[in-house]
Amino acid sequence: MHLLVADECGRNWVKELRPNWETTICRAAPYSISEQWEIPARLRDSSLVWTPHYNVPLFSPVRQITTVHDLLPLAHPKLFAGLKKQAYARIFFQAAAWKSEKIICVSEFTASELRRFTGCSTSKIRVIPNGVDDRWFESQPPPESTKKPYFLFIGNVKPHKNLRRLVEAYGRIEREVAERLIIVGKREGFITGDNEVGNLASELGERVEFTGWLEDGCVRSLVAGATALVFPSIYEGFGLPPLEAMAAGCPVLVARAGSLPEVCGEAAIYFDPFNVDELADTLWEFSKLGCREKSTIQERGRAHAAKFSWDRTAAGMKDIFHPYIEMSHE
Repeated sequence: MHLLVADECGRNWVKELRPNWETTICRAAPYSISEQWEIPARLRDSSLVWTPHYNVPLFSPVRQITTVHDLLPLAHPKLFAGLKKQAYARIFFQAAAWKSEKIICVSEFTASELRRFTGCSTSKIRVIPNGVDDRWFESQPPPESTKKPYFLFIGNVKPHKNLRRLVEAYGRIEREVAERLIIVGKREGFITGDNEVGNLASELGERVEFTGWLEDGCVRSLVAGATALVFPSIYEGFGLPPLEAMAAGCPVLVARAGSLPEVCGEAAIYFDPFNVDELADTLWEFSKLGCREKSTIQERGRAHAAKFSWDRTAAGMKDIFHPYIEMSHE
């Protein structure tokens, strides 16, 4: 197996997991013109290329398999900064649908979006859900610094993550609940970042805390100690954080949008992500639930998260790749 990686960090990660695999660093920037020249040049001796995103190599004659996670740039173009980026996304999603022999979608929702926006043939599409890392099922002590109860949000401050409405909804009930609101994720560095979030949060003082980026272990610890994970995103192709929270025994309150009802099933509590009043009511009502009711939700979540394993994902991927590997040895 030969992988193109973005940097030394990627190379070291592959070496740690798969010592026998070869790696080559691709120096071209993602989504750049140079990427479209460098990658095909490195694929000349290949029999198959798998692209784990929609930026497929346009000029490569090699057989291609592509993974599509979501179609956010096409579904919500106004949230995707710049006409050039919007045009790029349209071209490459269409190219992925045309050039790929098989397309792996992480949910039925993403598969339906791919058909809707590109007209991709159903025969090309295979749905293979993501998995939950086993570490999320391990017992985690809550952080010492979080002795008071808190609601938790995980995600970067981007408009489709809908954090602004969450902060607004929390502001309406923050004096009536014991929980603070802790926000985990990068706040700066995104062109599409939601600038209103910081202003709204600052009005609530110490009741809202931005942690910035955290190590995985710290995130798992925060999730384990939260009253609930709140996930108000208006568009997700899969939505892994709610499943990870369920695995950790943390109840989840999620938006009734995108792939989330499909992925979270009956193990989550839902709200309309565009209705601030409904979101505020959901937070307040969950805060007032008794221990027995919360325990039932936790048990249901753990059982549901256990259905999503990376072994299952790998088996699905193997079924797709195996025929092409056999052909390459003939």
